[in-house]
Amino acid sequence: MRKEHYSNVSECALSELITADRFRTVMFEQRTTGTKSLTEVPAELNLTQENAKLLRFSVAGDGILYGFVRVRRELKEKFGREPKKVYFNDWGTTILLVIEFRDGSEQAYHVRCSDLIDMMNDCLRIAQEK
Repeated sequence: MRKEHYSNVSECALSELITADRFRTVMFEQRTTGTKSLTEVPAELNLTQENAKLLRFSVAGDGILYGFVRVRRELKEKFGREPKKVYFNDWGTTILLVIEFRDGSEQAYHVRCSDLIDMMNDCLRIAQEK
């Protein structure tokens, strides 16, 4: 992911798009084979070690977490396109949130690191992350 490609992205409050009660983590193996509901969209988080340390649970050394977000209908209504996947990319001082759509397009926002950390600390997590 090239930072210059997303240099003019606007800021957004994470809660305007995704809240903790709509996010759940899954294990690596479940990211493609796990059961997801029709309302869920796969999510991938790439965290720096510094921000991963702020979580109340441990994260693998690569800083990658997987999950599902129950916002398919809401994102489709907001953007008029079917969402395919949500990415959270930690840039150290901000999080780049990218929503990938089935038509190949994407919508990106900068969100505060603290908002993502709060969401992850409050979301439904797998037993290994308790």
